[in-house]
Amino acid sequence: SSGINAENGALIDKHNNAINKDKSAGPEMKKLQKKCTELKDSVIKLEKQNNILKSQNAAQAKQELQKIEQERSKMEKKIDQLRKEITVLSEQKESTKNLVGGYYEKFSTEQEKTRILTESLDKSSGECTALKASLAEREQEVELLQQQLSDCQAELEA
Repeated sequence: SSGINAENGALIDKHNNAINKDKSAGPEMKKLQKKCTELKDSVIKLEKQNNILKSQNAAQAKQELQKIEQERSKMEKKIDQLRKEITVLSEQKESTKNLVGGYYEKFSTEQEKTRILTESLDKSSGECTALKASLAEREQEVELLQQQLSDCQAELEA
């Protein structure tokens, strides 16, 4: 666009120079010459404003791009942090799983030992009860035999 405006400015200058050379140009031509100069100045002014706006837009776009890059960098750091946390949690999960597995295995072993000891205790208790009953029978037999012995001694003395 600035090339086109430069061409227009050159044409206007050429036209104004031609008018200045022609001394017979009347007041109407002078008005046109003035109007052309005003238009040229207006085009130059607009071109400057356009360049300023382009510069401002470029600066604004650069700032926005920098903000986006900063946000991207923050997000990448956050993603890396979350990945590290996931790795740590995965390791903790495996460690806990192994630990719980070890405790469960130990618990199962202890539970089996307890079951065996309980069965053995029940068996021993049953044997003990049977022995008590047998002892009670023997004690009754001993009492009976002692009674019979006393009776026999009494008969012998008589």
